[in-house]
Amino acid sequence: MSTPIEINTDMLKKLKTKAEHTAQYLSNNNESIKKLIERTVSEFVIPEGVKKIGSDAFYQCENLTEIKFPNGIEVIGDGAFSGCIELRMSELPETIASIGTGAFSRCAKINPSSLPPNITVIETGTFNECTGMTLEKLPDGITELGTSCFTGCTALALTSLPNGITSIGSSAFTGCTKLALTQLPQGIKEINSNVFRNCINIKLTELPQGITKIGSNAFYGCEGISLRELPEKLTNIGGIAFYGCTKLTKIWISKNCTTISASSYSNAPFYKCANLMDIYTDAAEKPSGWGKYFNYTDSGKQATVHYGVSKTEFNKI
Repeated sequence: MSTPIEINTDMLKKLKTKAEHTAQYLSNNNESIKKLIERTVSEFVIPEGVKKIGSDAFYQCENLTEIKFPNGIEVIGDGAFSGCIELRMSELPETIASIGTGAFSRCAKINPSSLPPNITVIETGTFNECTGMTLEKLPDGITELGTSCFTGCTALALTSLPNGITSIGSSAFTGCTKLALTQLPQGIKEINSNVFRNCINIKLTELPQGITKIGSNAFYGCEGISLRELPEKLTNIGGIAFYGCTKLTKIWISKNCTTISASSYSNAPFYKCANLMDIYTDAAEKPSGWGKYFNYTDSGKQATVHYGVSKTEFNKI
């Protein structure tokens, strides 16, 4: 029996300029087989027996419009289809267990109806700038979303995230203007920088109580969120974390939050939150790690700070 075939890294890089190509694989006796298949510029049928598409295998094949996967395909390598700007794809085989970093980056015309059920991680940049993707649901087994994994996916229409997710990388959903989340998984500990930047349609009313950090620009431009309080375990808020969140009117911050980045009014976490009038905290006075401009919402405009207000007392306001 031959070993599983892999379409390797350099095999197909010249697809966009040639009409016919030679593919190559190694059998268990290392015999090289040439001219495995001939193909046109626009379509390619991956032979049966292939288990892995190697890194950069179809990188920037800009005229490629259709790929036919074999039965049993398991791995799509890093950058495998990156830059295939004409590729159309309505489904991915359910046998796929791993999709690599940047595998479909800038594939603007792919729109799989679902992702394979066995994948647990969406890697860095996997679907970056896939502007045609209209996914409404991710597989239940997903536990981690990598940096920029869905950046610029302007049609992505997720209404929820799997409960098992514990990590969301920086810029994961930057510019996903149709993202329609109403809550976040309870296992998340950090909201990293730019995660939901310009996600104008998310409508969060609360954050998971276990969150300890909200990074810079995390909710930049998220005009639909209407939080009233931040988690009690929160210790760090980055600069312009809530820039332009105009539905914020009052908010409570625990004294456990030791750092609020605000080196200038334009770097304050609530900058351009035009309707934020009041900030409440159970701290007796301004903590030393809260930047000078922490309560500024614009140049010369500040929210009133109410010290010594417990969460219970705040909830009665």
